[in-house]
Amino acid sequence: MSGNGWEQARAHVEMLRREGHTDEDIREMMFADGWEEDELEAVWQDLGSPVPRPASVSLVVAFCLMWALCGLSLGMVLGMMLLVASLGAMRMGPPKLAHVFIFAWMAISVGILVVGHFLWNGSNWARITFMVLLGLSGLNCVLGLVVGLAQGGLNLSSVVLVLEMAVCGLFIFILNGNDAREYCTR
Repeated sequence: MSGNGWEQARAHVEMLRREGHTDEDIREMMFADGWEEDELEAVWQDLGSPVPRPASVSLVVAFCLMWALCGLSLGMVLGMMLLVASLGAMRMGPPKLAHVFIFAWMAISVGILVVGHFLWNGSNWARITFMVLLGLSGLNCVLGLVVGLAQGGLNLSSVVLVLEMAVCGLFIFILNGNDAREYCTR
């Protein structure tokens, strides 16, 4: 096979990997397209195997996706409660700080859901964006603590916000580690 043929095969395999096909599926597709077993072995030796997703990245993404779904659900409930309370009092003035806090929380949750999909598949831009979203989530927690302290001191929600900040910091540390950087190369 010519050098150009190897480059085309390599590009084809890499494209199929980006689309989410497993190496086993790709080999079966290429074999069905008429590739010989020895040619497939040569292509795979040339390509090497992809870096498997580290368990730490899987754990971070799975946990954050569950957390984002819970945050989105809770934000919708709280938002509806605030809307009903505002309508009941007929005070539809400018948005209050609580409205802004809930909207920011929901926007970050949606961002984490969308970007988490791409991080799961190894996109480096998603790893960086995910760290930024986690940082924004931590900053949002700081703002929530400040508002909570201004309205009456520490309570159980303050403890939850501190724990969320700690988890965000831990996840940023994990996503900035060597394993995550080696996996996120797309």
